[in-house]
Amino acid sequence: MRRALSAALITLALAGCSAPSQSEPQPTTTESKPAVPKVTEEQSADLLKRISPVAPKFTQEEIATNSRYVCAAILQGGSDKALVATVVKHFNRADDPIADTEAAGVVEAIRANGFCKDGATS
Repeated sequence: MRRALSAALITLALAGCSAPSQSEPQPTTTESKPAVPKVTEEQSADLLKRISPVAPKFTQEEIATNSRYVCAAILQGGSDKALVATVVKHFNRADDPIADTEAAGVVEAIRANGFCKDGATS
């Protein structure tokens, strides 16, 4: 009888160990990030014209690429302060630093260029 009771208790204990935990993290749903549009040659030339006065050491390709990073922040609804920080991160060079006022101008240039629109082709 003792063995049967011990076996039953062990079985119950093991069954309790194999039950799924209630504290396991549940899968979360996240909003998808907006697609960052590509920059056409015409838009790239316009960005170069608008941005090169404050970031003269960047090539047209670098300006287009960095503008896409800023566009991603714009499409994600970044605050003005966050957008300026994004510009500073991508357009700043040790030998040619970019000021916050210039960075704000870069944000406006990217907005005015027309490539950075939600739902545009990526």
